[in-house]
Amino acid sequence: MQKIVVDESVSQRQFLIAVDYLKIDNISLLEVLYIKDTCPGIPDNEIIKHLLNENSIFITTDRVAHNKTLLNNKKSIYIDADFAIKETVLKDIKLPSKNINNYKSDLQDNYKINKADIHEKLLPESIKQLKKLRTKRRRIRNYFEGIDNIDNIDISVSKQEAKSKIIIGVKIRAISNNGIKSLDASEIYIYEDQNQDQILISYS
Repeated sequence: MQKIVVDESVSQRQFLIAVDYLKIDNISLLEVLYIKDTCPGIPDNEIIKHLLNENSIFITTDRVAHNKTLLNNKKSIYIDADFAIKETVLKDIKLPSKNINNYKSDLQDNYKINKADIHEKLLPESIKQLKKLRTKRRRIRNYFEGIDNIDNIDISVSKQEAKSKIIIGVKIRAISNNGIKSLDASEIYIYEDQNQDQILISYS
């Protein structure tokens, strides 16, 4: 092993525990690539195609990324929040059926997109909801093998009155530009009093 690729979600403590698990005596002799510093926001498929080889190992807290890496004949270890480590394929993890080698791409320095001014105001307030939203966003990027492969976003809005309340449903569908099947990305339901300004939003 000559190279360690560290996923963005891996904390420093998780990294050190993983290094100890791998029985690496002198980490300075290896190339350590931190994705958060070199190419933040990179999709899983791009990691596999551009950053990993037969002499590298991937350290991640993402179950899908771990399984996908192993199924593409690359080395990976998964470490969870309790610092338990797995080197084998994790059970009950559904992967897309498409082959990652079907689509050509060049490695980029930064895969993150610019945020609109209103971005922070639309995010959920709880840490749990925010983590869930970020995970879903990463899943969508990975499904399309990068944000550049999303050609169009369709938004459908419906409304239903219920006595003094209004229920508003918003469905978001992402459409690719490279032949990948469209994806229902999100459904949002807004429950609002007709004569009040307060709005409750349910993310799903």
